[in-house]
Amino acid sequence: MSEVIPASTAPEPRVNRNAGWMAASQGWSLLLSITSAMVLARLLTPEDFGILAMAAPLIGFAHQVQAMGFTSSIIQAPRLDKRQLDAPFWLSFGVSLLMTSLVIIAAPLISRLLHDPRLSAVLIVCALSIIVTTLAAQPTAILSRNLRFRAIAKRNIAATTIATLVSIGIAAATHSYWALVVSMILVPLINFVASASLVRWRPGLPRRNSGAGAMIGFGLNLSGANLLNFASRNADNLIIAYATSPQQLGIYDRAYRMLLYPINQALLPLGEVLIPTLSRSIDDPASYRRHYWRAVLLLLFLCLPGLVVAVIFPETVIGMLLGPRWLEGAPLFGWFAAAGLFQIYLGTTNWLLISQGRGGDYLRVMLFGSVVALASFLVGIGWGIRGVAVAYVLGQAIICLPFQLWIVGREGHIRLREIALRLVPHCAALALVSFMLAACRWQFGTPGLAMLIAEVVAAYTAYGLVLVLSPAYRQLMMGVAQKRAFGT
Repeated sequence: MSEVIPASTAPEPRVNRNAGWMAASQGWSLLLSITSAMVLARLLTPEDFGILAMAAPLIGFAHQVQAMGFTSSIIQAPRLDKRQLDAPFWLSFGVSLLMTSLVIIAAPLISRLLHDPRLSAVLIVCALSIIVTTLAAQPTAILSRNLRFRAIAKRNIAATTIATLVSIGIAAATHSYWALVVSMILVPLINFVASASLVRWRPGLPRRNSGAGAMIGFGLNLSGANLLNFASRNADNLIIAYATSPQQLGIYDRAYRMLLYPINQALLPLGEVLIPTLSRSIDDPASYRRHYWRAVLLLLFLCLPGLVVAVIFPETVIGMLLGPRWLEGAPLFGWFAAAGLFQIYLGTTNWLLISQGRGGDYLRVMLFGSVVALASFLVGIGWGIRGVAVAYVLGQAIICLPFQLWIVGREGHIRLREIALRLVPHCAALALVSFMLAACRWQFGTPGLAMLIAEVVAAYTAYGLVLVLSPAYRQLMMGVAQKRAFGT
């Protein structure tokens, strides 16, 4: 069987450039996201965001079902034939047609169950994105497999820019929740058109004995894990939608998304580069560990000090980003920022499980986390949206965090002892920054914009100084400073 889609083995400088392109793309997306959130929060109401928050979990679940984990299995596979691409494509496409049909048929019933007649039309329109996303998924996976991240980055920049401008334009003209719906359709549509034009592969008819069985099996494990993870991250929206009102759901969802989206924007560019890079380094443990820990250093340093600021000063951050009518969500924002302090690292452990082909362990982690999250939501809803947030954070910190670290570190190139030793400097830096900012709040109260900027600068400075005291991190930071963050 001839290999027509080989796995690229890029030299270190190219890996470094790939990371730079993806970081630039995600940085631009993050800037657009924050800008559009600030603008749309002033053009639309919490209720408008609540309508989309009711539809998003259902549409997102359908997206997770149709994806079936095949993009990761394509990236991770050491050898790949065209026939091995055709089989999962048609399987995924058939499932997407089924899920689209089910959403359209069920839309009126779901609308009645959640007591909002507007939801039916929103679900029907958003369902079209399921098919478009399926068509874009396989070409995108081929681009990632061949480390063509420059092309992916340019595509992402174009899609997010166009969708953001159109969404803001519709919101300014209509002050309607349809501005949010249009964005959900535009991004996958642009991604599909661009990705299909960048790869030579076109789906052929599926054949027996294509050799795709192992790849499909690995993908199904990942799909099951991703479905469970998605369910655990979105069941709260459905519970709140049923138990409260679109207004309350809109406040909760914005507080959650304002933390979740930036974290994802930090994880995604590194993950898209690191998963194929780690997969190619699986036979070189020293290189594998070096790639992983330098990525973790960059990620934690960029994110954790800012998250501590959000924990200590949530009112100021929410007030600046969304405006005064969203201040009810400030306590939720603070709790979700506290969850981000450990979830940002847990997100990187998924790179280890996927690159090592440990689909079963990935599924176990997500199953356990989903059960804990669902139980937390059901317990917390008795105390309203704040109760849901608090119960979720405590459940993840006390139960899920140690379990996931144990699963990840019990085998593979990165063991539990190494994880613990590497994270000690970060924990010390977090403790120092938290103490500093809490003392400032106790002494001076809630800061204005100028004081908040000064405290952010102080937080990053103190965090970096603590890391410099660690010999291991001094060596890593020298590599980053010399623009060899993923090199030798």
